[in-house]
Amino acid sequence: MKKVAWSAGHGINTAGKRSPTGEREWSFNNKVVIAGMAFLAKYDGVQQLRVDDSSGKTDIPLVNRTNQANAWKADIYVSSHHNAIGNEWGNHSGVETFVMEPASNNPLSFKLANEIHPKVVHAMQILDRGVKSANFHELRETNMPSVLVEGGFMDSRTDSIKMRDDKFLKAQGEAIAKGIVDYFELKIKPIKPDPIEEEVTMLERAIVIGSLIDYPAAEILSIRLKAPIYPRHAITGKVAVELIVVGGSVNGLIADKLTNLSGSNRFETAANVAKYKI
Repeated sequence: MKKVAWSAGHGINTAGKRSPTGEREWSFNNKVVIAGMAFLAKYDGVQQLRVDDSSGKTDIPLVNRTNQANAWKADIYVSSHHNAIGNEWGNHSGVETFVMEPASNNPLSFKLANEIHPKVVHAMQILDRGVKSANFHELRETNMPSVLVEGGFMDSRTDSIKMRDDKFLKAQGEAIAKGIVDYFELKIKPIKPDPIEEEVTMLERAIVIGSLIDYPAAEILSIRLKAPIYPRHAITGKVAVELIVVGGSVNGLIADKLTNLSGSNRFETAANVAKYKI
């Protein structure tokens, strides 16, 4: 079981962490993390933990976040952020992904970053500023491979257009999750049939004949009940809620209700069919 710790950077009211028009960085980060966790939940063998306050009301201290991830024994740590240079709009742009410096001392973090980063660049469709190293707390104080993704600049005239579009933030979150999938070589969960759909498509009743000699009697019943006729050898598994057997035994048949109209001969069987009522 692989454990993935997620952190949406800051809180909704963290001072300074906003665009020139007051858009909150945490709001962007939160949407990315929600999308990433939802996408990753489709895969087998993964547990996920969110170490920030999912309401955004509290900016959980970084030391608490990294301590929680360490205590949980996370296998990787992913922090979602969005960048800014100042309080004025500019033409700068791009995605950059950080690992603890020097990158050469953190090969697994570097591997994780290189799985995630190009996918995020493709999702956001903005400049690629590359994988970099830095001495950030979330990278330094975690005991597992860790990356910090800056998904664009809040004070960029170009990046902010993408960041205001939830489709791009969702794509960014899914891109991070796809990088995690590739890093761990995860397999998608098998799709289970919807039990409600199964009940809807299941036949209400069907008629089973032991041999062609029983067909004339079964045909009369089929017309009356508007139910299909199956030769016994063609039945595998459950095909109807009720199986009505016209000739032969019910042994080995699967249904919620088994009705046996078989007689000792075809004449007795025909008589049982004539007397049968739903």
